Amino acid sequence: MYITFGSYLILFIFYLSIKTVESRSLDGSDNNLLFPDKGKPAQPYLREFPPDPFYPDGKGKMLKSPDSSMIKCTDPLPKGTYPSPRCIFNQFTYNLSPLDVERKSELRSKRKISHMTTWFGQYISFDISASRNEISSTPLYIPADDANYNSPNSIPITKSLPFNITGPNTLDTTDTLNSVRNGVDVVTPFLDLNMIYGLSDDQLANLRDGTSCKLLTSNNGKYPSKDADGAYKLGISTKRALTLFTLAINTVWIREHNHQCDELFKVYGNSWNDQRYFEEARRWTIALYQKTVSEEYIGVITGRPLPPYEGYKPDIIPGIDTFFSTVTFRYGHSELSDTYRIQDKFGDTVVDLTLSQIRNQSLLETFGLNSVLRSMALQRQEEIDIFFSDSIRNFISIEPNVYDLPAFDILRSRDRGIALYNTVREAYGLSRKNTWSEVTSNEYLQNKLQSLYPNGPDTAESFVGALCENHLEGSNFGELLNKSIVTQFNRIRETDRFWWESPEMFNESERSILRDTTFHDIIVRNLKIDDNSSQFIRNLWMVQPNNELVSEDDKEFKTKIDPWALYTIRYRLDNTHIHFKIEFQTAGGEGWFGMGFDPSDTGMKDAEFIVGIVKNQNIDLSNYVAAKEGYHPPTKQSLEGLEIKNGTVVTPDGKATVIFSRLLEPPNRKKIRREQMKYIMAYNPMSSAFGYHEHNRQMILINFYTNEISASSGLQNTRFFHGLGMFLAWCVSVSTFGAAAMATMANTRSPHAWFGINSYMGARYYCFG
Repeated sequence: MYITFGSYLILFIFYLSIKTVESRSLDGSDNNLLFPDKGKPAQPYLREFPPDPFYPDGKGKMLKSPDSSMIKCTDPLPKGTYPSPRCIFNQFTYNLSPLDVERKSELRSKRKISHMTTWFGQYISFDISASRNEISSTPLYIPADDANYNSPNSIPITKSLPFNITGPNTLDTTDTLNSVRNGVDVVTPFLDLNMIYGLSDDQLANLRDGTSCKLLTSNNGKYPSKDADGAYKLGISTKRALTLFTLAINTVWIREHNHQCDELFKVYGNSWNDQRYFEEARRWTIALYQKTVSEEYIGVITGRPLPPYEGYKPDIIPGIDTFFSTVTFRYGHSELSDTYRIQDKFGDTVVDLTLSQIRNQSLLETFGLNSVLRSMALQRQEEIDIFFSDSIRNFISIEPNVYDLPAFDILRSRDRGIALYNTVREAYGLSRKNTWSEVTSNEYLQNKLQSLYPNGPDTAESFVGALCENHLEGSNFGELLNKSIVTQFNRIRETDRFWWESPEMFNESERSILRDTTFHDIIVRNLKIDDNSSQFIRNLWMVQPNNELVSEDDKEFKTKIDPWALYTIRYRLDNTHIHFKIEFQTAGGEGWFGMGFDPSDTGMKDAEFIVGIVKNQNIDLSNYVAAKEGYHPPTKQSLEGLEIKNGTVVTPDGKATVIFSRLLEPPNRKKIRREQMKYIMAYNPMSSAFGYHEHNRQMILINFYTNEISASSGLQNTRFFHGLGMFLAWCVSVSTFGAAAMATMANTRSPHAWFGINSYMGARYYCFG
């Protein structure tokens, strides 16, 4: 055998480019080298907002409520007591008839957020904030006039519901009831997918295929592995309610890990051992999960992704704040519905399941992963507010016990000494609220709050006050919850030495691949095990309008780009201007569209934008410029170089049309070049709040002068019906071979194959959305 000089040169360059990347521990140890045990399980929750607990006796006694089942909610409260948690939420009820379908629809998410967001949030909570078993049962007394348990003229039968207080912060605490109880986190405070990897070598060994890189599965690789009793194996054991929806999300990430194994093996074959393959597949799977959480999930619920990444900060101790765990991240109880529709591929309802029924794990395989995921994306969650569904307030668990989850949330706040509403606001740097009208513009809520807390917001409990706040524009939350979420997830990011945006973990090309991969992409490629996944819903996070855009041919604007069934772009050029005609379908006359020119990457970096915001029958059009870091909402500028010719919003169907002109060569702005250039298209048909586009984003390479989209781009249009309208699922593949090579060559552990990555930089692939 002869080895040429060129072969030696290639090998030499390859090994020069090797960069070793450290593996993340399973239990979070040594993530922070200054505090190696911080980040491990069994750490007390942090207490920073504010740092002092709130117990009336200063030691550990909870806020007191009437401790008798003979007292009614209408009875005057004894001095020094707070309302019964059950009475609090008896105040906040709509008392709707089961047949009042229209009113029930009005109470669901106004931003049209889907239940994919609901259950993805619960999945995250398993990963970062799971408390250990509590002790010392404390009763939640049922008031004598409780309409559910003690109807009028009946003898009260149910006197209380069982509630266990939080265990001590440390195991050597001898008097739990007279000690500060932050709660103890039994998982790591990192986004590290312990649900599929576990927290120890023993747990991982139970989940992993011992003869390969892959995780164990059942049913020919389709579902998680099972124990001897037929239950799915999980990386952690949790007493909280696992549902077929959270199990479906868990299944996606198991499949993604195994997908990464397959892609790596295509490149490295038998040259790597199983452990090396496993650690590299785990590194990429966790990175994709972190990206999905920090940009997509956070982008949906708060209206924008996390602030720009500032790098790892070893001086900050990793951990979850007790206010976040006890109050903020329990917001999910408010978005739960009474029933959940399971829909087939045609959008037809197969069955409606109750909250108790969705805990049946076997239903995941009965309906199939595709159907369960689709069903989450096609049903709106409930509006996040102080109103809770009936099933949440009377939830029957497996034990069996009956739980009033929001009432228990109040008790947990009292149990852990969560400070009162205005005190927490100040701790987060927010102003105090002096009157209930400053908290909420809803007069009904103002009156109810005044009756519960007659001395105003200073005496209100945080859980109640936070859920009653007016929502920020484009967010699911008011100021307090929004600030808490951004603060906590930013801490998770900046205290994780292995965070996906860290240059020590991934190089720039690899980070670009991660950023360009959406949760939708991950789902679609992992549904191929089951069937043709090309017709899966494009927008996972929001339920879009079901009326398709009606757009007629236009003799003046002959060139058309229609990337979605709800959004059409037409244009023409003359000697000085490019003229656009935009038509898009809104939900009730509110939404926005945007187009961007010439980013320097596959995102938004250095791009210039035109954005039109539709609100109150008006269209506000302006130039925008990309944020410095390129991955956050652009900044509004002037109308320079733009001229609106016509703008209409047609009701009641909500179709918006705007005709405008842009200079081909505007001063101080990017030119429309006589060659191919990157062109970004995005829109949101549900909200006029300009923020995250929720997967309604695509990019093409286009020459506006020749109306040509590059032949090598392989633009593919595939329309499909899913019960709520027509959507487009497409990718632009510069090179099929380059795509596979880029994805796999980039997916290297230790070493990084920098040489291989750079070799394929000209063959990047784009999967936009």
